[in-house]
Amino acid sequence: MTVAGELTKLWKAGAYTLPEAAAQYGDAGQKSGWTTGFDESGFLRTSVSGRVTAPMGVDQPLEHTDLGKLQPQWTRLRDTLQNRIIHKTRANLVKAGEALMQIADDYADRDGRARDAIDREREQLDKIGPPVVPDAPTHTTPKPKDYYESPTGDDLVKPLPY
Repeated sequence: MTVAGELTKLWKAGAYTLPEAAAQYGDAGQKSGWTTGFDESGFLRTSVSGRVTAPMGVDQPLEHTDLGKLQPQWTRLRDTLQNRIIHKTRANLVKAGEALMQIADDYADRDGRARDAIDREREQLDKIGPPVVPDAPTHTTPKPKDYYESPTGDDLVKPLPY
């Protein structure tokens, strides 16, 4: 393959292939971030910690509600996975793609044939548009409305579409 062809492949990897992979990681990060809304339904537990005598002498269980011991550990695991692995990988793929495009462009500036090949590839990519890479969500990122329905005022989670 010619230098122009190789540079075009390098530029395309930076402009499309790596951003497409970054988009997948961004999507995974979004979905892992949405799991914060499930903590209460997933970990909420009620236990009886004794009995109490209510008015009128009726003996009733004394209930205690909490999220259990696993919820904080799950939160740390999820946050570590989301922030240190998924989002860092997403950001690194975006940066690597930008670097590959810059390298190809810099070299092509000194080679007219390579510049023409990259410009043709850029025109093709402009027709379909670059991949959309989602931003990394934060814990305050709103969840998509279509994942919830509120017929009684309570948020009920609908099944994910996959």
